[in-house]
Amino acid sequence: MTKKVKFIDYLKGFYASSFNIQLLPSSITIQKILSSNIESQHKSKEISELFNALFFAIPTSKEIKQICASYGVSHLVAISGFHLGVLSFILYWILYILYTPLKRRYFPYRNIRFDLLIATSLVLFTYLLFLGLVPSFLRAFVMFILGIFFLRSNIKIVSFQTLGLVVLFIIALFPKLLFSLSLWFSVAGVFYIFLFLQYFKNMNKVFQFLLFNVWIYLAMNPITHFFFGTTSLEQLYSPIFTLGFSIFYPLEVFLHIIDKGSMLDMYLQIWLDTKVITKEIFTPLWVFIVYIIISFFSIPCPKWFRTLNLSFIAFNLWLYISYVS
Repeated sequence: MTKKVKFIDYLKGFYASSFNIQLLPSSITIQKILSSNIESQHKSKEISELFNALFFAIPTSKEIKQICASYGVSHLVAISGFHLGVLSFILYWILYILYTPLKRRYFPYRNIRFDLLIATSLVLFTYLLFLGLVPSFLRAFVMFILGIFFLRSNIKIVSFQTLGLVVLFIIALFPKLLFSLSLWFSVAGVFYIFLFLQYFKNMNKVFQFLLFNVWIYLAMNPITHFFFGTTSLEQLYSPIFTLGFSIFYPLEVFLHIIDKGSMLDMYLQIWLDTKVITKEIFTPLWVFIVYIIISFFSIPCPKWFRTLNLSFIAFNLWLYISYVS
């Protein structure tokens, strides 16, 4: 099965039949209980699988992975910094409502923002341990903690130095994550977010909001297609899905808590059952290397940043013209 796998294919990732013999624990874990609760709320096995991955980072089947890839939403299913951002926002404001009356009466001398950030961090850390230190979520959490430290120390948070420090810190603690694709995809996503904020920070906020997801999607495509060649026209909806996910994710968390998780199943089933025609188109190795170099040179130099924009526009035109031809 693996005789024809080349070294570059090994690094990019591949599917192969395998087995692992181990003694399964007989005790019922909290994750199993919660996972069973999710399954009881849905008639469709596919939808149950989707939410188990979304909430508990439980690996999905190859079929679900393919569906997510064909729509360009794999980054939404894999728990990462996007989910941490949504969760931290919700936790912060829930705790703010609960803590403010207590603070005014008993702790008027306390810094409410710092207290809430610490409390939010503890909840997120518990969730991280519960998930089993998922690499992409681990990167986001470490960056979140360092962000709090830098904020207290009046150090610039949104910087490439911060991102580099986080990466070195994670690899120092968990060396095996050096070969984790999910970690590097997560890092790449943050890299292009920082690049966007650096050059578009003075743009009108409305245009910035509308452009953000589209720009990040187009900028990430040359990298994602080097490792995963799945291509479809439906992937062009990815920025819209990403925007809508900011509402969908917390809504589904709430619905599952009140045992109404199946409320949107009809629409999800239509989405899952829609047939998407895909083709395998990979980024050539030389394009990938040149694109990475241009991306790094874009940090200090606006001319290189303009070249970067032209590069990913040209790449995406080539990608989808190749798909339809």
